[in-house]
Amino acid sequence: MIRLTFLGTGTSTGVPVLGCGCPVCTSTDPKDHRLRSSVFAEWDNFRILIDVGPDFRLQALRHQIQKIDLILLTHTHADHVNGLDDLRPLSFQRPLDVFYPAGCLEILQNRFRYMFEDTGGPTSRPKLIFREMPHPLDLDDSHQIVPIEIFHGDLPIYGYRMGDLAYLTDCSRIPPQSYPLLEGVKIVVVGALRPTPHPTHFTFQQAVEAVERLQPQTIYFTHISHDVCHREIADLVQRRAQPAWDGLVLNIE
Repeated sequence: MIRLTFLGTGTSTGVPVLGCGCPVCTSTDPKDHRLRSSVFAEWDNFRILIDVGPDFRLQALRHQIQKIDLILLTHTHADHVNGLDDLRPLSFQRPLDVFYPAGCLEILQNRFRYMFEDTGGPTSRPKLIFREMPHPLDLDDSHQIVPIEIFHGDLPIYGYRMGDLAYLTDCSRIPPQSYPLLEGVKIVVVGALRPTPHPTHFTFQQAVEAVERLQPQTIYFTHISHDVCHREIADLVQRRAQPAWDGLVLNIE
C-alpha cells in the first residue's frame, strides 16, 4: 500500500502570493493556502520524498517527517530543489540518496557546489548522494519506481510511477512513448496550473484530456496557481478531476 501525503500543491510562488490581494490569496479557506508542490510517499517500508522545495522545512515539521529513505527530483527549478539544504538533520545518521533526471547534474553542482566538495573534515552540510535516475529504479524485488518523461514547456523532466500511482507535476505535454509506461494506473496526480493557457503548464482542461485516456480511477490536480479558489476548480472540469490540497492523504492499495 502507498500512503501519499501532499506536502504542497501550489505553484512556484506559493499561495497566497506575496503582495497579492486577490480573492484566493485573501481566502480564509485553508485549502486555498498552497505551499510549493511536493509529496511524501510511504510505500510499505520505503519513505520517498518527491521534490524538495523552499517550503520543505515547514512541510516536514507540519507532517512530522522524521525519516526519509530516498529523494526523487522531477527537475531542477527552484521551487522543486531549493529546500535540499533542509535535509541536513535527516541525513546526519545516514546519507540520503537523491535521484535526478538525466542531464541535471551540472545544474545541481553549480547551484549547490558546497554539497559536492570534499572538505576533508567535519561538516554540517547535508550528507546527500546524488545519483542519476535509472530506468527503472528497483528498490527490491517488489517495489519499482519508473521515471516517466514528460515536458514542462520545451524542457524534458520526469514524472514517476510507483505501483498504481503516477505523479506528473509541472506537465504541459505527455509524449506518446510515455503512455505505455502509465497503463493501468489507478491514481494520477498531474500538474494543472489554471483554467487559461500557459506556455509551460497544462490548463485544468488540458490536464484532464491528457490523462483521461489512461482511464484512472481518480485524477488529482497539483501545482495550482492563485487564479481559482479550491471549491470552484472541480466544477470547471465537470467533476472529472479534483484539486488536491496541502495535507491531503491518499491510501492507495
